[in-house]
Amino acid sequence: MNRSKQLYYLQQLDSKIDRAQARIAEIKALLGADEVLQKAVKREEAVKHVLEEKRKALNKAEHEVEDQQIEIEQKTSRLYGGRVTAPKELEDLQQKVASLKRYLGVLEERQLEAMLEVDEAKDVHTEAAQSLEEVRAEREAQHEELSTEQANLRAKIEASYEERPSHLPDILPEDLQLYEELRKSRAGIAVAAANDQSCAACGSRIPSAIYQIARSPSQLTQCSTCKRILHGR
Repeated sequence: MNRSKQLYYLQQLDSKIDRAQARIAEIKALLGADEVLQKAVKREEAVKHVLEEKRKALNKAEHEVEDQQIEIEQKTSRLYGGRVTAPKELEDLQQKVASLKRYLGVLEERQLEAMLEVDEAKDVHTEAAQSLEEVRAEREAQHEELSTEQANLRAKIEASYEERPSHLPDILPEDLQLYEELRKSRAGIAVAAANDQSCAACGSRIPSAIYQIARSPSQLTQCSTCKRILHGR
């Protein structure tokens, strides 16, 4: 029985489980993070509100123009209707009509500006609405992709947990105890490969005598720096 080899295989399996669980945690965070979508929603709502306000302003300008036109028509009708004959009153009416027409020009200019602002606000809202739909579509696709990945990872974890017991009978109880203790104290990595007389976990140089023990099938040794079990391949 190769003691370090059995522990190394178990480490590979446990690391596989750890990586899958870490990725699942990342996926959960990604699935719950809707900052980009929320930002797009808020922008669409904001520009929609601006558009509604611009439409209200245009509606007001249109009514003001309409009211002014009605008043001009009424004053003009009175001016030329023949019922006013006094020169002074006729002169006052003429001046009033001229004044109303001048102000109508001002109101029509405001109406035109309001129309242009509505058109501009429409374009901005259309762009924001399209951007929101794109974000939603992208988010849905991402959710589907991440959910599929999550399901696959869970299946791999389940398969690894089912495989794990098959490795335990070949491991000495004291070796397994040491392995579990090191897993807890060394960020999940209890066994490190001894590559070219260096610890693959911490990079420390391994003395020749310890390296030979690491390659022994019947003995266990540990890195003098990080204390992890060394497996010489």
